[in-house]
Amino acid sequence: MIVYRQTFTGGIDDFKAYDRACPRHYGQTCAILEIDNTDLYLKCECDDSRWLLLNGFPEKEDSGFIQEYETVFTNGVVVVTN
Repeated sequence: MIVYRQTFTGGIDDFKAYDRACPRHYGQTCAILEIDNTDLYLKCECDDSRWLLLNGFPEKEDSGFIQEYETVFTNGVVVVTN
């Protein structure tokens, strides 16, 4: 799981949490999403597909959508649920 802080407002929607499995290559050894060198995208090593960290949207339409988990930020604690 990758947890990303998108804002610093102290609100419940400050964080995003994503599964690290590439949706197109699930189960393959290369299918673990990593943060790319720009720190703005998650990248699948199998085919270099990328998803924007801010909202999880794919860079290319045919890449599929990554699994996003619900997050709540309260009293300095991030709770992630599925």
